[in-house]
Amino acid sequence: MFGYSTMMTLFPQTKLGIFIAMTGEDDKDFFRTTLSSYIADIYHKETPWLNSTLLCAFPLPWKAAPVPKPEPVITEVPLTRPISDFVGQYVNNLYGTVYVVDNMGQLELHYGFVKFILKRKESSKPRFYMIPTGAAEHLIDIDTLKFSEQRITNLIDGVNIDKFEDSDFKKVGVPAPPSVPTI
Repeated sequence: MFGYSTMMTLFPQTKLGIFIAMTGEDDKDFFRTTLSSYIADIYHKETPWLNSTLLCAFPLPWKAAPVPKPEPVITEVPLTRPISDFVGQYVNNLYGTVYVVDNMGQLELHYGFVKFILKRKESSKPRFYMIPTGAAEHLIDIDTLKFSEQRITNLIDGVNIDKFEDSDFKKVGVPAPPSVPTI
């Protein structure tokens, strides 16, 4: 689910199940895998490979620490079509509804209590940076989204959001978004 990283590890022979749910980023399952391995070692009465002598240097010597993605350099790139073409309600069966709104000439994406400012990327396609605002600014990294266009009419008919595990949302209309308090 958006905003959570989960992992389930099952050991049917010893009747152990480990379920880990985290908020925030966990690049390539690094922290979840490490925590699950530690719990499994303790449960199975094995000497944990991660201990107090290694903790300060971990993940060395086994693996280099994850390198955070550098923040993209965001410049003002003008829209190549009217802002109203992008505005609308977009639905995905798993993730629900997102709203793309025109806030005084600035595109925003609203998802529940989270708002993202959309800044166009330098591209021949309608691609945008999703810049989290409010409290989400400190919890969610900048990511990208792509608007999809119908082949014949060239109208915007959907959006693909990388952050939502590369999920497609289909445009279903242009109603006003619900009144959402900012956090």
